[in-house]
Amino acid sequence: MAPIPEKDNNDHESIVLEPLGQYLFDDQIIDNFRDKIFLTEGLTGKQITFGQLEQQTHSLAKSMISLLGIESNDICAIMGDNSIQNCIVICACLLLNIPYTSISPVFTHFYLGQQLNQTEAKYLFISRKHYPKIERLFKQDDNCQLKKRLKVIVFDNNDPLENPITDCSNFEKLIDAFQDVKIETIPYFSKSIDSTVTIVFTSGTTGKPKGACHTHRSIMNNLINLKRFEPLKLYHRLSTLLLLPVTHLSGNSLFFFLMATQTPIVLFDYSQIDSVFEIIEKYKIVQIYGTSNAMNTLVKNHEGHDISSIRLAMTGGTKLAESTANILFYDLGIKILDAYGSTECIFISANNRLDRIPDNVGKVLGCYQMKLIDLVTKDTITLPGKSGEICITGSSLFREYFNNPEETKLAIDDEGWFHTGDVGQLDEEGNLKIVDRIKELIKFKHFSVFPADIECCLMSHSAVKEIVVVPVKHREYYQVPRAYVIFKNDQISIKELEEFANENLGIHQQLLGGLIQINDKHLKSTSMGKVDRQYYKRLCADEILD
Repeated sequence: MAPIPEKDNNDHESIVLEPLGQYLFDDQIIDNFRDKIFLTEGLTGKQITFGQLEQQTHSLAKSMISLLGIESNDICAIMGDNSIQNCIVICACLLLNIPYTSISPVFTHFYLGQQLNQTEAKYLFISRKHYPKIERLFKQDDNCQLKKRLKVIVFDNNDPLENPITDCSNFEKLIDAFQDVKIETIPYFSKSIDSTVTIVFTSGTTGKPKGACHTHRSIMNNLINLKRFEPLKLYHRLSTLLLLPVTHLSGNSLFFFLMATQTPIVLFDYSQIDSVFEIIEKYKIVQIYGTSNAMNTLVKNHEGHDISSIRLAMTGGTKLAESTANILFYDLGIKILDAYGSTECIFISANNRLDRIPDNVGKVLGCYQMKLIDLVTKDTITLPGKSGEICITGSSLFREYFNNPEETKLAIDDEGWFHTGDVGQLDEEGNLKIVDRIKELIKFKHFSVFPADIECCLMSHSAVKEIVVVPVKHREYYQVPRAYVIFKNDQISIKELEEFANENLGIHQQLLGGLIQINDKHLKSTSMGKVDRQYYKRLCADEILD
């Protein structure tokens, strides 16, 4: 397929669009880097070079055609932790130009079945660790058609399956079947630049999960704009710890970006966060990509560890507490890149200054336009400092929700603006500040209370390790804030933290719903490493306070 030139919204030269697999494997893996280590599994120590990734990806792609019989319109599903095999499967789908959908490994067999049925995937690549979920799914009578349709490929299969419930292919044997063989053309199946690359499912916290379809156009535009982003150019080819799952769009997109810039990656699962300092020291990590929750862990637990190699922390997902940011920047000498994105838009903006500007996620990338609209009147906001819903349009916007035109129409208005559901403000220079999610607002009397503001305030206390704030129903005030907290040590009481909160929070932010200590090592988290706010909402869902 011939490359397609496309202009962005800034004064840059045109972006030459081509299929993502062609761009990454034909243009970016150059001879000088074929023998360089590219991927390392942090916990196992397994490593693979650029050249080995290229060859094993071609071998798997060839087996998918010749042995599995994959066809142009088939969809592959992937379920596994951050691993080299996971990355090889994604790359093989890019070489073939086959859509893939990743399923978070934290999901149960129920959600696995739901996503497989929604996408009508014909192939499932699943790690040995999570194979029992497909076994449980296939034992249910209402999944007979799924069992007939689905071909299962198991990777990380060091412990062979005994009496598997369905015919399974072995990942390693598929690669071995065509060693030193490459597919004839990249991509193998010729399709439009607007064809689907990946179907990324939203969390489903406001209803049934929806699959956002991203195309070669949307991902390539975002990738090229990230490559052009000046602050990141200083860190190309320097060791990177990826705490975000490659099964999620953010980790997936950063994987492509790091591959395109020949930057070595150490893959790591947030579920193993207690081992993060060992990994940083062992691999001399220079830059770390993760959620604000991961940065809180870094700041609150770094004493006694050598993290002096880290020069850059790229964070997003939720608001970064100013106290955490100040320790990273001023005490530890780590530059901070605050980024903003979403499932539907990939990376939207990032702060182009690495000096410390609180709450600044910068200006939108060249592939986007943005506006803020009033939460009540829906009029466009032009004044700095006024909060409104962030709306986005541009060439990196998702195409649609998979087989769901109704939800697509609700999300993208008639003028092509995607309504993110996020609340933001602009400063005098046009930089964006993220306030919170609309759906997370706590309605206290006539106030709109943002949980993130309360969390950031309480995180500034040195004894607080992790915290989450959720609404509790109230007969008079409608909703009041409640905090669930984990202390760093036993040197403070709940009463003392309540006094700190009363002194530092506004009257509308007071924790009238209570402050509850959690005696776990960490708060419940999503596969992204963000605090699982919905879990804590469910804990108090049936309460009504007087």
